[in-house]
Amino acid sequence: MRSLVFELWLRLKDKGSRDRFITVRYLHYALYTLLAVTCMLLTDALAWRIAQNRLGASADLVIADARQHGWTISDSGRRKSGWPFGAQLTFDAPHVRPPSGDITAAWAGSALVLGGSWLDWTHQGLAFTLKGRQAFRSVTPDLTLTLTSDTLHGFFLNSGKIHFRGASAHLTAQKNLHIFTEMDLTGFTAQSWVKPSAGPTETRTGLSLSAKHLSGSGLLAGWSGTVDDLDIAVSLAGTQNRHSSLVSMSGYSALLLQHCRASIHRQDRNPTIDLSARLSMPNLDGTATLRIFQWHDAAHLLLESPILQSQLPPKFQKELAAFVQDGDSSASYPRGRPIMLPIDVRQGTPTFGNTKILSIITRMFDASHRQG
Repeated sequence: MRSLVFELWLRLKDKGSRDRFITVRYLHYALYTLLAVTCMLLTDALAWRIAQNRLGASADLVIADARQHGWTISDSGRRKSGWPFGAQLTFDAPHVRPPSGDITAAWAGSALVLGGSWLDWTHQGLAFTLKGRQAFRSVTPDLTLTLTSDTLHGFFLNSGKIHFRGASAHLTAQKNLHIFTEMDLTGFTAQSWVKPSAGPTETRTGLSLSAKHLSGSGLLAGWSGTVDDLDIAVSLAGTQNRHSSLVSMSGYSALLLQHCRASIHRQDRNPTIDLSARLSMPNLDGTATLRIFQWHDAAHLLLESPILQSQLPPKFQKELAAFVQDGDSSASYPRGRPIMLPIDVRQGTPTFGNTKILSIITRMFDASHRQG
């Protein structure tokens, strides 16, 4: 009996020793984990502080340089945030106005956020977010443009370009207190760049933009509707005076529209339109080239739009209607080849109904009828 009790006591003693060993081992693991987390948080806090100093110094430098060149920049306050998952510097209610010129412009927003998550900091540039609603307005003696949008996300790239994207934007063009064009962009990405000292053969400022949808009124000769897969690339060339104002028409020698491409989806028809142009500034005189792909479908849509059809001479309307009614299967002009139409532009206004365009299309239709 005594031996049994003694053996039981030895087993309990051994179990207690093992439990104490396991407890001590787990305490070591917990201590090491706590030490590692503490080191990570301290490192993260140090990185956050360095990033905040960098953001503040860069912003102050840019603002000071802009003010020296006549820009007006203000905000209602700054806030530091983002820790521990990143570093952000927020400017509340920012307002920017360029120096005075023959173009009066201004931009105002709800909040400008510089920086982002630590993942954003790994990109070759500085991340930014324009939170909430913002508006940009440009006013000239002849035209007022107003652009509003929701939240935008983007990067100030090291190359000097600005890349940004947004869910929607609204553009209004107004002349003599009358709104003649309104556009809504959906799902767009864009890239812009500025080279203030560019010469007459160089690009001084430019913009490339892609959007899933563009809808509005007064888009083309009063036509209203929706186009898809919009792709635009436009730039302004500099002048001999490399120190001229960026917000003055005299600061640019030419407007270059590399391309403005969009598709119109209507049931089983899918024509694509591509416009390019070179216009001298400040008068906006020059020539443009309109390319129409799937032009058979475009002819159908043209007749289905009373506004566009009314822009054509009566004789040409009849020829176009006869061509569509006869069927386009016998047309000698290949379907895969786009129609290329020259357009004269004077004072920024395209002349769609000039005799040169009508003669090109009429010859094409005449060839189709002769073959038929």
